[in-house]
Amino acid sequence: MSEKMIRIATAGTIVSLIASALLATIHPDTKRMEHEIVAGDMHALGQMQALMDEGNAVAQNWLGLHFQSGSDYVSAARWFLKAADQGNVLAQDNLGNLYETGRGVLPNPVVAYALYSLAASSNQRWVRLHSRTSLQRVGASMSDEQLDAARAIAQMMRSDGIASTLDRIEHIQDGYEP
Repeated sequence: MSEKMIRIATAGTIVSLIASALLATIHPDTKRMEHEIVAGDMHALGQMQALMDEGNAVAQNWLGLHFQSGSDYVSAARWFLKAADQGNVLAQDNLGNLYETGRGVLPNPVVAYALYSLAASSNQRWVRLHSRTSLQRVGASMSDEQLDAARAIAQMMRSDGIASTLDRIEHIQDGYEP
């Protein structure tokens, strides 16, 4: 187990409490595993890593939160993207925040707005309310053209996936359109 993974396993009590509440819904033993991770049990960390590697979006968002709490925003963005691309609305909101603030990714209010709009359509009340507040905040400083672009990008994200859309946007910004 790498030193970085050990630091992740012991980072932030608040994040751990949030994670335990979220993870309790994905595996019968997840809540117990989260408490063991906080206590430093490497076996539990291995089990959580297995869930993340299997593509479990809730576990991937959890890892993104741990990286974010340790100020490793590049890694946080990578894990949030994996979870967001599977429809995890918390990860969509978290990734939107990174694009809004430019932590771990280049700042892009258009992409942030698109991600917040995906999360704002959630059935999860807290996420929906938080994302709508973020939409208002980001949208207040955007032009009509930027808002139109953000809505178009959000639609592309819904139909083509978030990772695919972001990859396409980066190619266009680099002057290459596939």
